[in-house]
Amino acid sequence: MFTRQKKNYRTFIYCALIVTICLLIGALLWPKDVSPQVEKVDSQQSAETAGKNNEEPEKNTEKENIMSEESSYYLVRKDGTEISLFFVNNNGKEIKLEDTEIEYEFLMPEDQAAFEKGVKVESQEELAALLQDYESKEPLMSRNLKKIIVVFCITIGLIGIAGLLSHGTEDSTETVEVVSEKILIPGGQSVGIRMNVKGVLVVGLEEIETEDSIVSPGYEAGIEIGDMILTVNGKEVCDAADMAEAVENSQGQLSIKAARKDEIMDFNVMPVTEYGSGLRKIGIWVKEKIAGIGTLSFYDPENKVYAALGHGIYESKTDTLLPSGGGKLLRTEVKSIKEGEAGKPGEIRGIFYESELPLGEVKKNCEFGIYSLANKESEPDYSNAMVMARQEQIKTGPAYILTTINGDKAERFRIEITKINRQKDAGGKGLEIEVKDERLLAYCGGIVQGMSGSPIIQNNRLVGVVTHVFVNNPTKGYGIFAEWMVEEAGNLEG
Repeated sequence: MFTRQKKNYRTFIYCALIVTICLLIGALLWPKDVSPQVEKVDSQQSAETAGKNNEEPEKNTEKENIMSEESSYYLVRKDGTEISLFFVNNNGKEIKLEDTEIEYEFLMPEDQAAFEKGVKVESQEELAALLQDYESKEPLMSRNLKKIIVVFCITIGLIGIAGLLSHGTEDSTETVEVVSEKILIPGGQSVGIRMNVKGVLVVGLEEIETEDSIVSPGYEAGIEIGDMILTVNGKEVCDAADMAEAVENSQGQLSIKAARKDEIMDFNVMPVTEYGSGLRKIGIWVKEKIAGIGTLSFYDPENKVYAALGHGIYESKTDTLLPSGGGKLLRTEVKSIKEGEAGKPGEIRGIFYESELPLGEVKKNCEFGIYSLANKESEPDYSNAMVMARQEQIKTGPAYILTTINGDKAERFRIEITKINRQKDAGGKGLEIEVKDERLLAYCGGIVQGMSGSPIIQNNRLVGVVTHVFVNNPTKGYGIFAEWMVEEAGNLEG
């Protein structure tokens, strides 16, 4: 696709160059007006005389009789930067008639010298022959130089403009063919997300009572809630049992490697023996799994990927994005909804079911959602497929979302897209929406937690996905452009 367009562009350039050459040849052969210049002088004089009849009658009469004086003659000589035509009367007085079309800089040196002194001509016939002769002696290129330059510049300008338009068309065409025709199957069903994290997540710190004192080894070593413990003494830990075993079997200080946001940190922790139980501890609470409810955004049939949430799963206290260590995307039945109000977002409450037959295997938790590879048995009905909209196809105005407020069936609810924040780079708040559906407002007050991921549909195109609710106004929320989630789905590693 892309290579073919580049070839078309080259063909256009070749054609344009051929046209340029033809125009230049046409300029070189442009026919020239070789009518005697004296006639032009006479007509100019007549025009000037007619325009000044009322103001200078005596001077006009004198000019009309100039040509009849017996001892008068014409003089053609250099006047400033031009070669001009003068009339010299019987008293030797020079009267300038006009500038000729002879171009001084293109003359031979001997001709330049002659015109600097002045070339005397006795009659109109000789004058006409002289002017015609020297104008025709100009080099072929010089006689049409201005025409050539103008034609060349116009043509090059047209080539440049057409080239830019062609390049822009190439880019936009590529975008249309790759993105606008992306087929998706919209979701709207509530889903359960049960995800393992890479390593174990520190969710609490505690003090340990020993025989001598009360200490907190993990805290004192610098470990914080939200840290992701990756290895202990160089050995990878995958769950709380691995962590407990490493501490219990330690013979001395533990070397712990942990991730804190985007930074990898090392800690040295000395376990202590708890008074009473005799267990070895370092004073931290960990977990390796997280679970929650969200909404399925869409299924990408090309990549066989389910996308959900529209935003990532974070550790709540530290706002740390949790790296996925695998997990399951599960079917969910909505049992109830806690209504939202200003300052207190509501939430969906439901239960997971058919955990033995998940929709997919969770592979990615990123800023723009949860992405799972679909199980063959779980592929959805293709009859609801629709085209994804690009940003420029979205307009403020009526739209609807698909979401579930009871049971496991997605329903349609009216909203309005109130603002579009066009983005060059992926972001989570490209759309601002407001719920207009009276039934949804009456049932749960607007957008509640658990509706994140609900697809936004406008003009039968999937334009985006609900991501956040305004805390102080549950009737309003944000959405992410669908194209950013499609990019993430396409980059999913199996």
